[in-house]
Amino acid sequence: ALVDGADSFEPAAADGDVLARLLWVRCARADEALKAADLLLRDPNLPLVVIDLKMNPVRQLRQISSSVWHRLARLLEPHETTVLVITPRPLVTGATCRVQCDHRSGIEDLARAPADLWPALRFSMLRPPAVAGAQPAVQAG
Repeated sequence: ALVDGADSFEPAAADGDVLARLLWVRCARADEALKAADLLLRDPNLPLVVIDLKMNPVRQLRQISSSVWHRLARLLEPHETTVLVITPRPLVTGATCRVQCDHRSGIEDLARAPADLWPALRFSMLRPPAVAGAQPAVQAG
């Protein structure tokens, strides 16, 4: 499932097979995205929920209470769902691990196909998982 916090996902760039299996929740604000995620995380049939807040205004992100992340983490406890939260800066308190994308995109990347851009991406682990096998929440920035 993809919770699109700023309605910025471009489905035309995705493979048709991926889209056939994707639940896409389009939101206009960060608070809407978190409410949608709250509902989705109650379903044990979703192995991965991505909450994309990268394009939301900083003002909206600052209004997110740390209790929201705690509540979402509690919803994950009885399930084996993994949550990936994409934010422009560290935001998720209690994230199991934190990963940073080291690729700095430029205007020339707009001309590249997504399939060509993916191999160029590099990630670094900012905070590794505290417990081996733990998978409740991951934050990418």
